[in-house]
Amino acid sequence: MILHHRTDRIENVSDRHYTWISVEARAQLQDWEAIKGMFQAKPTALGIFASKKTATVDIPIGIENLIDVLHRHQAPLTVIRKFYSAIQDKQARYLAVVAGEQVDDAIDTWAEMRDMSALKQYLVDIEGGKLGLNSRDITIYGDRIRRII
Repeated sequence: MILHHRTDRIENVSDRHYTWISVEARAQLQDWEAIKGMFQAKPTALGIFASKKTATVDIPIGIENLIDVLHRHQAPLTVIRKFYSAIQDKQARYLAVVAGEQVDDAIDTWAEMRDMSALKQYLVDIEGGKLGLNSRDITIYGDRIRRII
């Protein structure tokens, strides 16, 4: 009887709330593979012939919220990068990677957008010390941006 009562309570939880609880619990346990598994791309109606571009990923809590949870629980960069690539809007992806202080991903996103003026401004920010990087990283990222522009 008690078990039935608890089952009823679980059934009344929305998908969004259940996902949020699941992600938070798995992040606290640092079970990154389980989190990645929760959001594997599902083929569309094309089935086995679906390409990566036609596969969909449903994240009820929103990709930005998921990435925020991963950052708060210090997920490995490889896990976080998997979800950055799921942000379709390039401007939103850039804002997410900058907020996460992922310089490599920010450079990649600007290069993909072919926004050279933004890359030049980012180079000024890097060399001006606005990102708080050490001198070695400033040199590495500066050289990388110069090769792109």
